[in-house]
Amino acid sequence: MLITTVLESKYSSAENFAFCALILLIATSVYLGIQRPALVFTDLGLAVRNPFTTTILDWRQVSDLDTKFVLNIKSDLGIIKCWAAAGPSRSQHRAIHPSELKGFHQQGGGIKAADSPRSDSGAAAQIARRYIQERGSFKESIASEINVNNLAKFLYIALGITVIISHLIAYA
Repeated sequence: MLITTVLESKYSSAENFAFCALILLIATSVYLGIQRPALVFTDLGLAVRNPFTTTILDWRQVSDLDTKFVLNIKSDLGIIKCWAAAGPSRSQHRAIHPSELKGFHQQGGGIKAADSPRSDSGAAAQIARRYIQERGSFKESIASEINVNNLAKFLYIALGITVIISHLIAYA
């Protein structure tokens, strides 16, 4: 469809270029925001891959977990927000059934909607809490680090600037 739109269109080459740049920006945004984020649990630690950063943490450095909008991991390196474990929508708060809470880590009488085992953030937090409870049983450790992908940031910004300039040229 994209090839047909570009090759057999009645638009100028500048307009076709602007259209292709916009489509590429949208596809890249979807990849970075939806496909790239990941959360990996191991016995020694966890890895959080967000759109432009990858953070590796030893379980001994994780001090607390919070699930407000996404899974927030408090550690020696600061607060790491995990895009892969997003919180639920507002309507799910009312949909929590008491049978879901059996064997689930909870403080007080109830839980927040983001801690629900049916939400990504709640399920990830439950798994992480189990690993945190067992963290003393492993003698090995891993080096914690934050890797920032500056090239990806630069290319994404350059693509955004290309879209803006191509639209200014095509539709001026």
